[in-house]
Amino acid sequence: MDSALLHGKEININSEFIMHFRIGKNQSEIKEILENKYRDFAKKSAFRCICCGSIVNLIMPLQKKFHFRHKDNESCTYSDNYDKYTAQVKKYEQGKHDIGKTLIRTYLQGQLNPLHIPVIEGYRYRSKLSIVPDLIVEFPSGVKWALDFLTGLRNNKSYTEHISNRRMIYEEHGFKSYFFIDTSWLAINEITPYTTLIEAEEQLLMNSSTDKEWKLFLNKFQPEEKEYIQNQKLISNFNVRSIAYFDINNRECTILRLIKKKYSDSDYYIVHKPTIISMEEALSVNLKYEALSLLNLNEEIAMNDFKEIILEKYHLFLASEEETRRAVNRSREGNEKAVEMNSLSTFIPPSKGSPNEIAKAYMLHNMGIKVTPEYLNKKEKELKRKRELLLNKSVVYESYIQPISGWKEIVLDNFFSFHFEQIDFNELRDLVINSEVDLISEEPKKVEYAISMYIDVIKKEIKLQ
Repeated sequence: MDSALLHGKEININSEFIMHFRIGKNQSEIKEILENKYRDFAKKSAFRCICCGSIVNLIMPLQKKFHFRHKDNESCTYSDNYDKYTAQVKKYEQGKHDIGKTLIRTYLQGQLNPLHIPVIEGYRYRSKLSIVPDLIVEFPSGVKWALDFLTGLRNNKSYTEHISNRRMIYEEHGFKSYFFIDTSWLAINEITPYTTLIEAEEQLLMNSSTDKEWKLFLNKFQPEEKEYIQNQKLISNFNVRSIAYFDINNRECTILRLIKKKYSDSDYYIVHKPTIISMEEALSVNLKYEALSLLNLNEEIAMNDFKEIILEKYHLFLASEEETRRAVNRSREGNEKAVEMNSLSTFIPPSKGSPNEIAKAYMLHNMGIKVTPEYLNKKEKELKRKRELLLNKSVVYESYIQPISGWKEIVLDNFFSFHFEQIDFNELRDLVINSEVDLISEEPKKVEYAISMYIDVIKKEIKLQ
């Protein structure tokens, strides 16, 4: 045991050893100093166990840790827990453990001691524990904390089971557990928005009130925005959990808010970016909720920043998608035009049929429809609509041939015969002149010009090159 009572005052022999060691004393010198200080009291069995009140001896071996031990090797809860704890630390922790634990205790005692809320070593708990926490805090309301600083994480099944049992035992004894991991296990980098956790770290994930606020915030996005976030970040839900790392050199705490990555056993998306606060802020006690502040951080600014960044990227994504869609449409239209041009150049008119039937066949062919005699009759009404559109097209000098609709019908009925060179332009002109129309102008060139212009109009309307 590190501590014992002397006339009601706690004496921590390990703390005194460290104090002298830091000013350059070796173990022999420290032993001599402490013997001179406590020898007379030790001879009279003045040291008492903090837990049970029994007599304890001060033991100061040169090559081992100074400690107190029950007289005649008797035991109590304190000594049992202490033995378990020291074995536990030796097996699982590394060099920085004592420093980190001391920092945590110091920050908490500065806040809680004035309120007469004790921060004690875990092994001084009144009941026997199979796994002993570094520190314990007990509030007057009955709320109990178990706090651990973990330095020796291991990526193996045995350690994962140890952490799982640790949590379970703390829960069985009614503790609210806090685990702080040494920052040497923190795996983050600006080149990736993800981190990787070993199985033991996954056992230590928290679900704090701030995590719940992030989940609520993310679920307020519009459905299409949520789908975009999940697709971009490779996540399938917004179940946010967190984990805390302590950098004892810089007195900083890094909190990662994480969502499990899809199709991965150990990778997690870091929501927005890591939250970095001082250890002092992380260990600030919220007395109202009897919880540490790191569980109840106000991250509204971070949420707004995240929303602004995501929506900007989302709108850029939509713009890119729209541009891609337009490019595809332009490409498709270009392909359709090429097919249409090829179709025009390869059209073979029916070997039989009147000029009007040939015209119908060509118009249907231009529409991409397989030409059959049966289908020609079926599409008569559609052709009539197209025909009326062409008859209403105006050209220069059209008024010199009356009635206007009459001569246009003749040109339209014989257009494809002319186009496929079954008749020439003079023959087409004579068909107009010899029909029942009146030539107001006696200048044949104006009549020919009107017919020629109308032919161009027909070509353009049916996209004939």
